[in-house]
Amino acid sequence: MTKRKDGRYQEVVTINGKRKYFYGATKAEVLRKVNAYREEDKRGKTISVLCDEWFEHHTPKVGYKAAESYSPPIKQIKDAFGDLRASEITPPMVSAFIRRIESRGYARRTVQLRLDVLRMVLDYVITEYGCIDVNPCQSVTLSKHLRSSKRELPSSSDIAAIVEHAKDDRFSLLPFILCYTGLRLGEALALTDKDFRDGVICVSKKVSWQPNSPVIELWAKTDRGIREVPLLDVVKDALPEWSGYLFSDDGKKPYTKSAFQCRWKKYAKRTGVTTIRHTLRHEFATLLYDAKVDTKEAAEMLGHDESVMRSIYTHITDNRRKKTAQKLNEYVNSVSNNPESAENA
Repeated sequence: MTKRKDGRYQEVVTINGKRKYFYGATKAEVLRKVNAYREEDKRGKTISVLCDEWFEHHTPKVGYKAAESYSPPIKQIKDAFGDLRASEITPPMVSAFIRRIESRGYARRTVQLRLDVLRMVLDYVITEYGCIDVNPCQSVTLSKHLRSSKRELPSSSDIAAIVEHAKDDRFSLLPFILCYTGLRLGEALALTDKDFRDGVICVSKKVSWQPNSPVIELWAKTDRGIREVPLLDVVKDALPEWSGYLFSDDGKKPYTKSAFQCRWKKYAKRTGVTTIRHTLRHEFATLLYDAKVDTKEAAEMLGHDESVMRSIYTHITDNRRKKTAQKLNEYVNSVSNNPESAENA
């Protein structure tokens, strides 16, 4: 320990390969700081600090939208566990956290994301620091009663309006293409004239807004990773002659987020279309189902896992079964209330 020119004492200690400097008015104060730091280091970093470390480490590996979706779960995790160390978190504590989230009425998918983010943070702790051996999230499951957030199909009137107005202008073509290609919005906004070839649409990139400016993210690193979607005749006939980006003011860059939202709002007001954009992708899935395209091929067109596609097909079947039952129930009720109508039928 040395005494500085300003009268304070200084001690340099190497901990975990890093040099740390401690200062104090007396030797005893410096020693207290050294011991406190050693004890803190032994306990490990707080969950709040570890969440920030994990976020910085993990987000470069995922897209902007995925990284953006982590922010609300991380805030809730910090609120629940922020001052604790990883070694202090137990499965019952994680379970209690998840039950509190569930009690707020969130959909299953939203609750699952909270559990997944906490699990990834603690997996990072195991890999980087080794201060815990078992992830306490492993034994925690979600309650069975949670609702699933399933988007309904667009109405027949919306589809009719989309088809009717498809050739009004360049932007009006966008919902039409979403409907008959099954592309995600970001994928459609990233389309250029080079992506239309040999009767297919080559899907290899998407637009993400960060936060307002359009940024192109590549889905595929090589040609083998490019997804191909059939270029249906109705889409081909509706395409204008153009070069560069299809949905753009000048062909050189896609719309900004604010420009897109403004155009969609005007489009909806002019056409009466009320459906949200992602449901148009579900409409294409329904077309695949009606055309009896098998789940593997349908999954490849939509960029899904085959298991996801099977669940979508099941959802379509269940919806139609419910509608059939509803029609039958309404008919039987009308007949029972008016027997004469049944005799005249």
